Amino acid sequence: MERSLTCNKSGKEIVFHVPRVRKYVKCDVRAQFIVLIQSYKHDAALPIVSLGKTLYERYSKAEIYYVSNKKVKVLTTDIDTANKIAADVELNKKFMITIPQELCEVKAVCPIPLDYLEVYIFQNAKPKNMSQYGDVPDYCSITEVRRFQRKTNSSGLKIDIN
Repeated sequence: MERSLTCNKSGKEIVFHVPRVRKYVKCDVRAQFIVLIQSYKHDAALPIVSLGKTLYERYSKAEIYYVSNKKVKVLTTDIDTANKIAADVELNKKFMITIPQELCEVKAVCPIPLDYLEVYIFQNAKPKNMSQYGDVPDYCSITEVRRFQRKTNSSGLKIDIN
């Protein structure tokens, strides 16, 4: 599911973009799972009372904490509840719902030869063992591939680097 919204504030265009719904993996052993809900509109407050009522009716295992008038944090001890809230289609139409990246994703930098295209890597590469984190389970996948670039001194053009 791809979600994005463009709005205008004082003549400046602001784009919110969440390329995919993040999920917690089944083997996660943490005691609590966090889901953040915030307003799509930069200057609009959340309807906290009605949002809280909706969340309580649909997900009774969730606890809702006020962060600001534009953001709430939902805590639950049930991994399935957290994933269902993050993927709730009706709520995602009204609010930006995310699981913090650092709780469910790992970033890695790998040297890749220049003749390998990013699309080829994304479609064909499989995560391998990363000694820092141990074995990579089968349910892990590569979600994004980007090539680093640098500007040339003379012309200012960007060139790909390994």
